[in-house]
Amino acid sequence: MKHKTVQLSVAEAISDDINMGTVRIDMPFKAELGMKWDDIICIEGKRKTFAVLKLPYPGDIGLKIIRMDMNTRSNADVVIGDQVRLSKATLKPAKMVEIALDYQNINFDIAPGVIKQGM
Repeated sequence: MKHKTVQLSVAEAISDDINMGTVRIDMPFKAELGMKWDDIICIEGKRKTFAVLKLPYPGDIGLKIIRMDMNTRSNADVVIGDQVRLSKATLKPAKMVEIALDYQNINFDIAPGVIKQGM
């Protein structure tokens, strides 16, 4: 199933949204994509990434922008001012989740059930 797409210009996230995994677009673009707030949106720059769709800030209404933080921009391999293509994400259940720790030479012996409960 092919989803509709919208192309918007990348803008910097407001400080409240940093590291939250969210992006903000204006309401007409959300409607054009057939999405609801808190849906997962697919963002295609040089790479593809995903984020949670949130309401626009009042000052952004009428602007053809998507507000995203540095992590999301990095994941999509774009910078402020670049154009990205947006579409509704197609979600599938995960078959496996791999957790990679950022520690070297440290072993953790944790029961899988504990990790699953924490997620």
